[in-house]
Amino acid sequence: MTKTFPDWRRRMGMFCRFLAVLSGMLGQILYADAFEYPIVFVQQPVGEDPAPVAEVASAGSRIVLMNRAGVISVLTDGFVAAADACVSFDGQRILFAGKQKASDSWSIWEMRADGTGKLQVTRGLDDCREPIYLPRAAVNAPNFDNKVRWTAFVQTMSGVQNDRGDGPLTSLFAMNLDPVSGRGTVLWRTTYNLGGDRSPTLLSDGRVVFSARQRGAFALMAISWAGENLNQLYGSHDGGISQVDACEMPDRTVVFVESDETGGGRLACVSLRRPLHTHRVLDADGRYRTPHPLFGDRLLVSCMPKGDTYGIYVFDVGIGQRGQKIYDDPNWHDVDAMPVTMRPVPPARIPTVDFASVLDVGSLRTVGQLQCLNVYESDRPGADEVFVRGAKRVRLVEGVPGSGRRGAQDAAPDSAWPPPGVAVRVLGEAPVEADGSFYVNVAGDVPFYLQILDAEGVALQTMRAWTWVRSGDQRGCIGCHEDKELAPENRATQALVKARPLTLAPPPEARRAVSFVRDVMPILTSRCAQCHSGMAPEAPVLSSEADGRFNRAYTSLMNGSGRSEWKGPYVRPGEARRSALVDYLFNSPSYHWMSDEERRTIISWIDLGARWDSRAAAGGAAGMEP
Repeated sequence: MTKTFPDWRRRMGMFCRFLAVLSGMLGQILYADAFEYPIVFVQQPVGEDPAPVAEVASAGSRIVLMNRAGVISVLTDGFVAAADACVSFDGQRILFAGKQKASDSWSIWEMRADGTGKLQVTRGLDDCREPIYLPRAAVNAPNFDNKVRWTAFVQTMSGVQNDRGDGPLTSLFAMNLDPVSGRGTVLWRTTYNLGGDRSPTLLSDGRVVFSARQRGAFALMAISWAGENLNQLYGSHDGGISQVDACEMPDRTVVFVESDETGGGRLACVSLRRPLHTHRVLDADGRYRTPHPLFGDRLLVSCMPKGDTYGIYVFDVGIGQRGQKIYDDPNWHDVDAMPVTMRPVPPARIPTVDFASVLDVGSLRTVGQLQCLNVYESDRPGADEVFVRGAKRVRLVEGVPGSGRRGAQDAAPDSAWPPPGVAVRVLGEAPVEADGSFYVNVAGDVPFYLQILDAEGVALQTMRAWTWVRSGDQRGCIGCHEDKELAPENRATQALVKARPLTLAPPPEARRAVSFVRDVMPILTSRCAQCHSGMAPEAPVLSSEADGRFNRAYTSLMNGSGRSEWKGPYVRPGEARRSALVDYLFNSPSYHWMSDEERRTIISWIDLGARWDSRAAAGGAAGMEP
């Protein structure tokens, strides 16, 4: 034993030194490979918020280039702030967002890869951020032979808040970088999500993947570069975990940052072959940001391992391991690193919509087609109840964004749907056929959600996310949150066989909003207030007497409790079928003299969010009814 123990220690020491040498050699290999090309990245001052959110930017941020020798040069001298660098497919140019003066809006700029020849791309717009290069494409129908360069970017909407009312609304836009023959500059809006969109990236098949916020969390969505064929890629808007900063690897793996915070998170990925069933956490150690493909299975990524500053690392996706640190200046957060080299150009899809047309109100060009194969195809809780009670109609509800924080214009909680920062109004209703199908023409380029109604007009299922149809486009869905990996039944639906879709595109002034003040309170005053005056302690007081910002009737219905078997308030915003008040309307003898129209008004008011005042909910949204 006296001879074996030192021998064992000596062998272990030699083995550890061998591992250290091997690790160093591998690090040098990674280091050398990473410097095969120059690297462009963004430096944000330490002390500023490093959150990777499109509308948040650090004053003093700059874009730098590191050459193959590791020497750093600043590319954006003369800018008070610059960020979001994106290298062109040929490696010769760089798009970025910049501000020359502190009072300027963020604009999209383009420069040569060495920082010379800067040209301003966007002018006279609101803040424009996160540009990406798109493939050369043509919009000159019918030949589509005038192919020019395009970019997609994130833009804030002037004076418009997101659906939560806690920040400016951001949407994706597309714009040509070279003049279009006979038309000059073409600019169109690509997304209409009222929650806000950010971090677009281009897939190898030509689609754009971006992060869309619904109900507080960002999830990955895919869309054509022209704004068609919107589909979920990965993520749940209900889970509280956001997926942002996605990029595609050569093997069709999509890598992204996943976090419940705004300042970075763990690194995760999914396969494009089965995105909803292949989620894998690559590394939860450290806070990651802005991954970009490098070569093979490797990518460049920013990481803050110990809570100091973000540095640039090589990450091997194949083995899920962070490798050699490439660069980390302790005075800066080093983020958004991208190799300056050639990369494959994805195919450019021909847009199916003529974006240049002037769309006259009433013309079919102002609408898009929406059809559903079977509303009963669903993996959501409550799907059985929809089948048992029977879907009779589908309601399309438009969201109207506001211009400011809502304050306390209604008593619905922030978690309720629709969100508190928007007003809603009904575009219309259409029949659901016996086989669960429906087919409508709907107002184009308008954010809306769907509600499936029973014979009494009660919402059985409510879509809790914004969708839209581009003017002149066609969209279809299999069911209501169906299994995305199952092919639909090969059949012609009853709605399609009829081929007589309703057109749900009334002018804005004719779109119906349901307000407690204007629509519900008169019914309560004439039908209920006399008995519900406070004489019976167990019954709600339904008088118009002022009660803070509201009146006693609204406060009683929103805050009071129904019968004990309901175990909840009289009104659950957005959920009439779970509200005690609706049970009373249908089952209490004292309410049988209320007309069907009056009942439907109250039911619709609840299912549309139980708003006190439909105008105030969106800060006085333009076009809302008085």
